[in-house]
Amino acid sequence: MQFNITDSSFENNEAVKNGGAIANGDIIKDNKGGKLVIDNTSFNNNSATDDLSNGGAIFNYGGTLELKNGSSFESNSANSGGAIANFDADVSVDDTTFTSNTASLYGGAIYNISNTDLNIEKSAF
Repeated sequence: MQFNITDSSFENNEAVKNGGAIANGDIIKDNKGGKLVIDNTSFNNNSATDDLSNGGAIFNYGGTLELKNGSSFESNSANSGGAIANFDADVSVDDTTFTSNTASLYGGAIYNISNTDLNIEKSAF
């Protein structure tokens, strides 16, 4: 299954545990997400608020994540992965900007855990 998000914006969203704006998959129930493609989309002021939260804007578990064409992440926050938390999935980041994202523990911009590929091209942090 593939989920495409194009020319959109996610602002001021909040989740207690994972993925302030988007949760692709559920690590607790071991339900892996599908392919998530983010194209020219902005994520601003999203947060995951619990002390064990992951992915202020996006939490991705088991589904391929692709970010491209001028997507941006600004002022998102979580315990780990201020903008993005990724578990057990490959991630491709191309022409994407990360600004002022924060994490209490790991990865102000991106927290990537597991033996997977993380490819970044033409992006700014």
